[in-house]
Amino acid sequence: MNAIGLNPIKLDAIGLDPIRMNAIRLGVPVASSGSGRPYIDPELLSHVKMAISTWGKTNDDPDRAVLKDLTPNGNDMRLLNFGFAEGSGYGLPGTDFEGWLCTDGVDDMIVSEKTVDEMIGDSKECTVISIINYISDIGSDHVNVLGKRFIRNNMFERNGLNGKYYICGYTSSSINEIGNVTVVNDILGDKNDFTASYPTAAGVADYFSVIGYLDTNNVPRKCVKIAYAGGFIANKVLTTDEINQIIAYYNLDRPGQIIKPQLYYNIKKQGITNENHAEFNDQLIDFVGGHNIQLNNIGWEGESGINSYPVIFGVNKTWNAQGSKEDDKYYIYTSSANKYNITQIKISSSLFYSYIKRNGELTSDNKDIPSFKLKVTGLDYDKFYLAYYYLKSSDVEVRNVTDITSDGIYELPKSFASDGSLTETNSYIGLSFIRKSANIPDVVKNVNVTIEVLPTIEHALCLDGINDFGKVTGLPVLKDYTICALRKWLYGDSATSVETGSIVSKSKANQGAFILEQTLSLNPTRCGTWNFGTFNALTSDDKLNEESFTYQTKYSYNGNPIQAGAGIDSDSMWLGTIRDGDSRFSKLALWSLILFPYSLSEFLLERQLRKYKAGTLYPDMIEFRPIVKSNIPYSSISYSVNPGVYVTEGSTVTITITLSNASDKLIGVSSNAISDISISGDNGVYEVTGKVTKSPQKISIVISSYLTMLGNETLISNETLIKNE
Repeated sequence: MNAIGLNPIKLDAIGLDPIRMNAIRLGVPVASSGSGRPYIDPELLSHVKMAISTWGKTNDDPDRAVLKDLTPNGNDMRLLNFGFAEGSGYGLPGTDFEGWLCTDGVDDMIVSEKTVDEMIGDSKECTVISIINYISDIGSDHVNVLGKRFIRNNMFERNGLNGKYYICGYTSSSINEIGNVTVVNDILGDKNDFTASYPTAAGVADYFSVIGYLDTNNVPRKCVKIAYAGGFIANKVLTTDEINQIIAYYNLDRPGQIIKPQLYYNIKKQGITNENHAEFNDQLIDFVGGHNIQLNNIGWEGESGINSYPVIFGVNKTWNAQGSKEDDKYYIYTSSANKYNITQIKISSSLFYSYIKRNGELTSDNKDIPSFKLKVTGLDYDKFYLAYYYLKSSDVEVRNVTDITSDGIYELPKSFASDGSLTETNSYIGLSFIRKSANIPDVVKNVNVTIEVLPTIEHALCLDGINDFGKVTGLPVLKDYTICALRKWLYGDSATSVETGSIVSKSKANQGAFILEQTLSLNPTRCGTWNFGTFNALTSDDKLNEESFTYQTKYSYNGNPIQAGAGIDSDSMWLGTIRDGDSRFSKLALWSLILFPYSLSEFLLERQLRKYKAGTLYPDMIEFRPIVKSNIPYSSISYSVNPGVYVTEGSTVTITITLSNASDKLIGVSSNAISDISISGDNGVYEVTGKVTKSPQKISIVISSYLTMLGNETLISNETLIKNE
């Protein structure tokens, strides 16, 4: 047995009863070894015939004229006619084209060393993908040219291509059939800028070329200025998920280096607070492009500033007054809008209070005060405790009180405005220290009590919806974009129906690239978004009042299609309003904001968010990425969820396994990431169900079968038992 490479097997009964196999890897192979790369199906990887990246190359490299194939196939690219200087060679450090290869638009060409037939072999299928930036405004019908077959992408000058980026390509199920080609335009870039075609094949040499083509005399034709970052060729028609796997496996997009944001704000990363905001000149810092947002009218306390606090300490804030602070007679403390550290207490004087009734009349301070969380430390219950006076409803006749007698965090209830039912002539609400017994002095010294209002929202910039906003100028004018924000709208269910501002806007009088989420009414919620001057209505079930990522591209809002207009972008951007002089402002919390000068697929956007540690589009979700091992081959396998799709943690998935023979039996399934596994079925077809707990899902299946053949001429009778060592 060892001579033919099979591990020992134990068959308790011939072919039918349970068996145990020791890792005979004849099914789908396991993940790649310790390369640090993401998993990719080895069968898929075998179809990748060339993979190229320009990252790390310089004009001084000895092999500067060759782009090495990242696969083991040796299908390198050669650079023709390059001057290896700026504009005709590798981009210079510090420029937008660092890591890219730039062509001069005259005769520079990037061409395969081998012919198309040599690269893709006997297969007549292909997938061709390139990462390109257009430096020229001149369109070209000759991008990703596949040799004499002349399959290619066609680029159009619709609004000028200069400055636009693409991960573009095509698939073909038969490269010898004219017209049999499908464009790949949903990964990166303006999908309407290019198509794919398969015209006549006359006059083209049999090589692959990124831009332009070689005629039959190897003379460059139709060359334009581009920057090239890499790509790949496969001898198979690939799905979107398979293309994504290859991009990730070879890191062709290199998040933050090749594909990268134009600007990025992150409140927690910046470390800005209500106390240190002046050190940042009241600006949100752009971590990638230097385009800081200037904040205006921020209160830096309560619900206007960093974090959100339902109540504010201080005079004429949430409460009208506070206890006097004067040497040995009153309170001694250090304070901020949400935190007081108290070292001396005046027992007979409330710390924070408002009279809601004076001399029998309701006052202007008779108002609702929201519920809030209070953290208390340092109480000495032998001497004093803290009391919170409030009205539990508008029609109470006497005040209510919550006593705080020990350190901890307390959820203090809402206090309602009185409707006049209070019977006390003079009545106040607020926080007071109460002496525990009569022998406690009126002034308690040498204490260390801290009371702190805890935020309802943390690590976010909160805008009050009254006049808070931010603005940045001098931004590049966009022809394409992806804008993504981690945000939460702060309008409650009882909010009045008003038209608000946006999360972020580049709009000037129906122009500009976008207005991201403008709330038009609040009860019921009706929201819209603007895209190059065109309004797109949004459904009412969008997660506006949840902390969640929202994103918009030129053709998509959170994965749903939207229409783009013909508006021209501006160089300014506003946060929390629409534009200068507009009266519409937004009440929202913003954790982060990231902008790209191109449309990104969700796959690429998620890679960017993870690169910058900005979060994920899929909180509490798990990528379904099954990796199956079997002791012997099976016929086919399918899933109720497509691989690469994200599902809610704990979701049930069904795996259908068809065995090679109807007499075979599926007798065991185990997984490190699927729980509650059950198996049903017979006659060679089985359904396995379970709940997904993490990713990837490594799945081992055990099939019981008659062993009939181990080699070309080696047979084993059904009565033979092969015992496990």
